[in-house]
Amino acid sequence: MNKLLSFTTCGLLTMASFTNTCSNRIQVAEISAFVSTPDMALWVSAITGKLWLALAQQTVCTTLQILNEEEVLYNTSLDSRQTTISQAFDLSDFGDGTYHVAISIGSQLISKELIITPLSTTRTIQLI
Repeated sequence: MNKLLSFTTCGLLTMASFTNTCSNRIQVAEISAFVSTPDMALWVSAITGKLWLALAQQTVCTTLQILNEEEVLYNTSLDSRQTTISQAFDLSDFGDGTYHVAISIGSQLISKELIITPLSTTRTIQLI
C-alpha cells in the first residue's frame, strides 16, 4: 500500500545544506520533506517513500531511533567517524500513524515527528 509521509518540525529548513552535505545522486525535485543541521540532513524521498539520513563526518557515533507512543520500533547506530554517510530507511512495514524520529549525535539530540497516512488520489507530502 502506498503511504504519505510528512514531518512536523520547528528546526531549520534549508535546501542549501542539502547541496553541501549530501551526494548529488538525489535530485532536489525528488525530496518531499527536508530537515537539516550543520551535522546532518534528514529527508523523505517523494519517489521511494524512504526516510534518508545523511551525516557529515563526526567524531562520535550517531544513533537513529524510530518510536511510537509506547516503544522503540527501530534502533541503529551509524559510524561516520571515518567518512560521511547517506543511508535510506524503509518505512513500508510501518503502519499508518504518528512516529518520532530521534537522532543522537554525541550529546546533540534531534527529534522530529513523522506522520504516515494512506495515499489519497492526490499525493501531498508536507513539511510543517
